[in-house]
Amino acid sequence: VRLASRSPVDSVAKTLLSSSSSSSTGGTTSPHSAGTMDSALLPTSPFTRWSMVCQAGARISLPHSGNSLTVPEAALSSPHQLCIASIHDTKAFPPLLPGQTLLSPVVYIGSSVARPAVLSQPAVLSLPHCASLRQGGWRVSVSWRPPGDTAWRNLVTLGQERLDSAVYAQLDLATVHLVTENLGTFCLLGAPTSATSGPLKSLRMAAFCQEVPQSADLSVRIYCVQDC
Repeated sequence: VRLASRSPVDSVAKTLLSSSSSSSTGGTTSPHSAGTMDSALLPTSPFTRWSMVCQAGARISLPHSGNSLTVPEAALSSPHQLCIASIHDTKAFPPLLPGQTLLSPVVYIGSSVARPAVLSQPAVLSLPHCASLRQGGWRVSVSWRPPGDTAWRNLVTLGQERLDSAVYAQLDLATVHLVTENLGTFCLLGAPTSATSGPLKSLRMAAFCQEVPQSADLSVRIYCVQDC
């Protein structure tokens, strides 16, 4: 586990500008049909951002989510439509082993099937996470689902990286940066390092009720959600 003060975005994307809530640098955001890619995973707007990315690179961000994809300069030999999408359908989440828990959003990055993009240089996928690292006790791994596939794979367990690992992960206190040449669906999974050490993760309580009560009774729904 690396707790660095600088993220790989600082060096990989130093020539890129931050994206706005409606567009991304290096191209213009355009609507895209879910039928042109993995329609089982891709939700509709506002949880998806498409951008035409050229050789200059780009940064594509989902507003108010902390999810972003940074494509460096010269990573693409020709312009491609790329997207980042937050997945909320739990049926598309990875299966959890006993003791495992989800630590980050489940996020898809991809391109159109008609013109699949091939990255010649690694991109950086940045995701928030809810693991309380100050208390320790976490064994953190990166789970990945290739585009169009049904099976999830463990790409790397942090602290066990090798030179031929498919992804490099930098874990900060609240964000994980995944440096990878792969497209597909990514997330962070966690498990206790031992049966006796209980790691902590940050949660939030979200309460909902009617804006205008329809009767004398007021219904309140309270959810416990991950703090990411």
